[in-house]
Amino acid sequence: MELYQQHPIRGYTRLTTTADGLLVDQQGLFRQLRLEIPYEQLLPVRTAAETSFPIYLTFFAGALLISYFAQWAENPLPAWSEQVGMSLLGLLVLGLCYFTYTRWRWTITFTTGAGSIMLGNRDSERATIEEFAVAVRNHTKDYLWTRYARFNSYLPLQQQLEAYATLYEQKVITHEQLLDLQQQANRPGSAGFR
Repeated sequence: MELYQQHPIRGYTRLTTTADGLLVDQQGLFRQLRLEIPYEQLLPVRTAAETSFPIYLTFFAGALLISYFAQWAENPLPAWSEQVGMSLLGLLVLGLCYFTYTRWRWTITFTTGAGSIMLGNRDSERATIEEFAVAVRNHTKDYLWTRYARFNSYLPLQQQLEAYATLYEQKVITHEQLLDLQQQANRPGSAGFR
């Protein structure tokens, strides 16, 4: 499974599932990140949409616009070119405020047990990101179930029981499954190290 997102200026984010974990590959204008998060550290996988509205930028633009309009209003009859210039400046600032309100730093935070990855929150990609998060969560649970939920007679019993408890904490198995696995491990016929 793979999720690829191109960034507006330069760079990309690629999330890829591998045999052992989730590969995070990010490249930006001045930074590059490449790491693999093991499946054992991946859960819980969640997404959350966030907005960080640039309040200071909007306040500065609004104050600048008000000061220009105040200066413009003091003159009894400014020249036609000044009127057109101030009107264009006002429209530009209003357009900038609208742009920042609708587009600026709308992000989806892809949260894992090992950290968070910031992705752009575009309407066309939102469903894809949610589907990818569900698929990664299910794939991780399947991987952990296959790897740790089966009784391994070569592991010490205490280590096996701790693995079952970890699977329960990560919500890979239910409480009933935990009890069944613990009973299976504690049966007299099981040949684990004691």
